[in-house]
Amino acid sequence: MKRRPGARARICSRKRPRLRIAATFSKINDVRENLLDIAARIRLAQKTIREVEKKAKDDGEDYARKLETIAAGQDKSRRAKKELTEANLRSSSASPSATPIAGSASSTDPGRPISA
Repeated sequence: MKRRPGARARICSRKRPRLRIAATFSKINDVRENLLDIAARIRLAQKTIREVEKKAKDDGEDYARKLETIAAGQDKSRRAKKELTEANLRSSSASPSATPIAGSASSTDPGRPISA
């Protein structure tokens, strides 16, 4: 049987895909192991969450709802404080007695002259 000129090249080229396949399987195994590790971490985290919920005697949804309520109350408090501060600044800058008169010694009303 006569060999064709390109037959030897084909035999050599067949070995290379085998090496590629082996390398690909190695990568797949590494990825699979990584995925298994990640899955194990997720299960451990879920177990930890269940334990915390059990200790707190509450589930995650109720806890999240309570946190949202607290955050909303804090926002409302901050807005009220800001509005009060702005109102105080407006009222103090609008009054004519805001600037003290020279020679005034009264600490309660800087615009009132000293009476003897």
